[in-house]
Amino acid sequence: MATELSARQKLELLRGTTDLSHAKAADIAEIVFKETGEFWAVGDFLASLSTELSDADTEVTVPIWVLQAALAGIVRLVQLELKQSKGKGKYAKVKARRVADRLHLIRTIKTLNLVDEGKSREEAYAIVAGETEGTEFEIKEDAVKKSVATIEKNFAAGDSRYYLPLSPKLRALFGDLGDFDSYEDWPEGNELD
Repeated sequence: MATELSARQKLELLRGTTDLSHAKAADIAEIVFKETGEFWAVGDFLASLSTELSDADTEVTVPIWVLQAALAGIVRLVQLELKQSKGKGKYAKVKARRVADRLHLIRTIKTLNLVDEGKSREEAYAIVAGETEGTEFEIKEDAVKKSVATIEKNFAAGDSRYYLPLSPKLRALFGDLGDFDSYEDWPEGNELD
């Protein structure tokens, strides 16, 4: 994939020149991403596209490499956040907190799904606790009840920290919960509203 740009023009683009057409800027950004894996090339593409379409009211087609680069960039940022989250202070132990939040949320979803099927809350707590037997996440009914109460209280207060990425690739970065975290448990459509 060659462009008509000289080496000097490519360097100018990387330094922030804005007099290139979107097509040429997109070509360069794609080359940078494919040759170097630098996901900031997505920023170059999107900035150029934004300038190109600043006055337009139209749908935009985004090349697959932009989506791949964006996902790669997000994965790297999440890995960096988790790697740097050891120690003391505000961002300490992010991964451990994320896993704990995720377990609370999954226990709650499983419990409420059982309640929707006609089980009492107490029965649902027992069933969910039973699902954890023999796993590293084994807990008692009281812990399931506490998880549900924690989630309900925090949701009522508008807490959004329980959002989980839908992407298995991203979700795996927060720890593998095995079969306990099954997509089959999750509500579909507008059931969350």
